[in-house]
Amino acid sequence: CFYDNENYRIIGNRKEAEEPDVREDARILVELFTGTWCPNCPYVESALSRLKQEMGDKFYYLEYHFQDSFKTNHMDLLNYYKLPQSLPVSIIQGDTKIATGNQNSYSEYKYALEQKLNKEASVWFENFIYTVDNNSITFELDIKKEMTINSTFELRWALVDKETTVKNKAGDNCQNVVITKGSVNLTEESFTNGLTAVIDLPNYTFSKPSVTVWVQNVELPYNSETSVVY
Repeated sequence: CFYDNENYRIIGNRKEAEEPDVREDARILVELFTGTWCPNCPYVESALSRLKQEMGDKFYYLEYHFQDSFKTNHMDLLNYYKLPQSLPVSIIQGDTKIATGNQNSYSEYKYALEQKLNKEASVWFENFIYTVDNNSITFELDIKKEMTINSTFELRWALVDKETTVKNKAGDNCQNVVITKGSVNLTEESFTNGLTAVIDLPNYTFSKPSVTVWVQNVELPYNSETSVVY
């Protein structure tokens, strides 16, 4: 670079800069175990819905329903996390449990979420694409990481109905209800070549379908210090 007649000129070989990986702050995932018959669950459902509106894509929440008209069964997750079977109960980012539902739920969850915000993501997704036919959803994505993985890491997904016509005990429409879920084990190759997964469509009429995807270290037995969501 040199100065020539009141202008700066640059001489050299031209080389396109590589596009940097886009890594943002980690999102927070709340998994709530609930049911439309549950008298205290609406406190938590309302709190999470309000926080979602306030915080946008900084966090996501899922509702796993039991013994109601959704006819879903999520005992595998409830047992894995070693959670009590009295509802409502939730797990935040795979490591923080809240087992109450009352008028203080908004402030309790707000505080819990704020403790986990503004942390740089260790895993993030790029180039998410999907196709849908009468029987399944096929999605592809690239997974990036800034961490070491082991054989217990999984890509997990939940097919949800974001806005249902079913009402909870308080008369509010249930949101973000998990209708079916699944997972696939991750290897180092998954982070190099990308990943393709297929979700079989259940016998259910969706109002507003959506897929939530995350990476989790699913150790057996469950360990709150290591079996976390990334």
